[in-house]
Amino acid sequence: MTISAEDARAKLAEKRRIYANCLGALTAYGEAAVNGARGTALSPARRAELLEETNRARLAAGNGASEVNLIGPTEVAALANRAMRALLRVETDSQASGDAADAISKVMLAMRRDVGEPTPAREEDEMPQLPGL
Repeated sequence: MTISAEDARAKLAEKRRIYANCLGALTAYGEAAVNGARGTALSPARRAELLEETNRARLAAGNGASEVNLIGPTEVAALANRAMRALLRVETDSQASGDAADAISKVMLAMRRDVGEPTPAREEDEMPQLPGL
């Protein structure tokens, strides 16, 4: 294998790692945001725990989206940013979780296309529902 081929393979592997981390962080943030938005009747101590979980998850998702903005094509970066905006809305309105799940599914499909992975042929065959959203 030539040096340039090996370099291209290493870059693709790093992109896959960044994409996987971003998707995991976006999904975890979605779950934390839904739990926080629905936990209004909980004790103040439990609410504080949920807020801390949401804050940590938001930071990780924002960092993941930022990495995607650095290495991904414009379409993928824009979709990651859209997913972050949708997730921010979930923090105050758990009913917005459907929009957030849709945004995450769209960024996932764009990421799969970018790294050459198969994607569903039809919109109806999209990726499975994300847990917690």
